[in-house]
Amino acid sequence: MHNRRITSRSRPTERSTPAVAALRESVYVFGGVKDDFSTFQNTFYNDLYRFDTSTDTWFLLSPKGSLPPARAFAASVAAEDRALGVRSKNQCLDGTSAKWYARYTATAT
Repeated sequence: MHNRRITSRSRPTERSTPAVAALRESVYVFGGVKDDFSTFQNTFYNDLYRFDTSTDTWFLLSPKGSLPPARAFAASVAAEDRALGVRSKNQCLDGTSAKWYARYTATAT
């Protein structure tokens, strides 16, 4: 394995604590926060990026549907080999249709 710097122009801005999940040959990055400790200002993001591991290329995605609000410390997981779930008021991104949708879960009793 070799480390090398990725210089794609569309890469995400500097941030911490985004929701990240790997799905097939891609890594998805949603949201996060940029902390400016000198001014005590925080910038939260709700953008969605995909990193293609086979070409070392970043893509800024524009999915359909209502985007979740800007946030950090969200959790995500790849499921069913097609969906990227972002724990953000139970919203999920369908990786096949590139559309955000509300997903509600029921608890068995």
